This record gives sequence, structure tokens and C-alpha cells, in this order.
Amino acid sequence: MRRLASFIMADQLRATTVVLGFAALALVFPPLMLLSGAALMLVTARLGVGSGLALLGLSTLASLALSQLVTGQLWAGLLFSLLQWAPAFVLALILRYTVSLDRTLLSAVALGLAGLALLYLWGPDLTPYWREIVEDYLRPALEQAELPAENLDQTLAKVVQLMSGAVIASMLVSHTLSLLLARWWQSLLYKPGGFREEFLGLRLGRVAAALSLLLFAGALLSQSPAMTALAIVALVMFLFQGLAIVHNLSARTANPMLWLIGAYVLLMLALPQMTAALSAMGVLDNFVDIRSRLPAPPR
Repeated sequence: MRRLASFIMADQLRATTVVLGFAALALVFPPLMLLSGAALMLVTARLGVGSGLALLGLSTLASLALSQLVTGQLWAGLLFSLLQWAPAFVLALILRYTVSLDRTLLSAVALGLAGLALLYLWGPDLTPYWREIVEDYLRPALEQAELPAENLDQTLAKVVQLMSGAVIASMLVSHTLSLLLARWWQSLLYKPGGFREEFLGLRLGRVAAALSLLLFAGALLSQSPAMTALAIVALVMFLFQGLAIVHNLSARTANPMLWLIGAYVLLMLALPQMTAALSAMGVLDNFVDIRSRLPAPPR
């Protein structure tokens, strides 16, 4: 990974190659998009607006050209750039000028909530689009699970109502993973060990936790799909504070890697349940400081 980070920072052409290359490979294996975004974030966070904007512009032009060549239309390439690279660029700039992972994640939540609120207030009605996706992809999977027809229809109707919030929440998680990767690369190149210290101390704060709990309570009391979607977006970022607690705990055990492997395997096998549990732990940590109550590391 250090070699890849050095390659990205060598010059603009190499950085553009990495951003575009991993974006293309992501069409086959989507998680590789994290590396594309992280490369753009690394350049922007380290070198500033000019270099980041140039890299964003070159990548967008290449995306537009490819979209025109393959589909005969420019909009797909432009939409891809707006959803994948533009947020990465903005978050990297926030990280550069705040020099704070905590504040950058809080800014990401604020942007996500603002975008979702604008979508509900003035955006187009995406319900027919989400319904089509749910019917085409989710219904067959649930039918194979032999869910009763009545329960299936009710479940799918609720999913459709929450799709906008779920999509924005997943985008926040994706961009945050890219941000953490970029920050790790930056640490490898310029401040060895700095990322570990920063991540282990990650804390979003009592104000953000309290506001998220208010949204959650409002969603429970009102049963409003819009309020529920806002609560999902607000709470999902506390997943990373929960993961910071897990890393703190593993560092205080005799076999830290065993704990981490177990935690991440469990996260992959039970993603919804573990995301909810880690987010709840992240919220709670802001009020009771769980990390200060952990046992001392082994000598």
C-alpha cells in the first residue's frame, strides 16, 4: 500500500491513472471504487485545491469521453463524477483545512442530511424508481427465503420508502472508508503511526450524538419515512466511532489481530445487526466514554 501511495503522489499523470483505473475495475468489482476515491482524496488533502481540482477535472473529462463512447450520452459520466469523485474532493478539502478526522466526518453527516432534506422538500419523487429496483432485485431474493406474500409486500413497501435515506447512508459510509484509506496512506508517507492515533481517538461528540438521538426518537414517535431516513443517515456515521472502540479494545488484548478478524468477519456476516450495534456503541461512547473504562493493555 505504501508503494501505491507513493505512485499516486509521484505526479498528476500517475494519480489520474490510478483514479481512472480503479474506477474502471470497480465496474467488475465495486469495492475497488474505494481506492479510486482514496487516490483523489490523498492528492487533494496533501497538495490542496489546485492539484485536487486538476485531478478531478481530468478524471471527469475521461469519464465523460468514455460515457459518450459506450452509451452515446454524456450524462452517465457526469452523474458518476458528481456522485463518486465530487464528494471525495469536498471531504478531502475539509480534512485538509480542519486537520481533523472528527470534524470531517461531522461535515459529511451534515452534507448528507442537507442533501436528503433537499431531496424530500424539492427533489423529484423517486418512489417509482426505487420500487422498480426493489421489485427487480430484492423481491426475488426474499421470495427464495419463502417469506409469506402479505409480509413480503409490507416489507418491500417499507424498503421503498426508506431507499433514499439508505442510499445516502451507504454513500456516506463508502466515502468515509475512502477517506480513512487516504488518511492512512498519508500517514504512511508523511507521518508513520499518525493515522492509528487519530482513528483510535475518533469521537463525534455529544452534540452530534444528542441530535442523532432526537432524530431517532422523532422517527419512532412519528413513524414518518422521511424522519426515519434522516435518522439512518445521522446514526450511520457513529459506526466508525464504534469501530474505533473495537480497535481500542483489541489493542488491549493479548491477541489483537484475532479480535479484529473476528469483529470484521462478524460485521460481514451480520451487516445490518452489527452496523446497528456498533453505531449504538458509538453514540453511547460520547456520553459514558467507553474507552476510558477498557482494561489496561497487556505488558
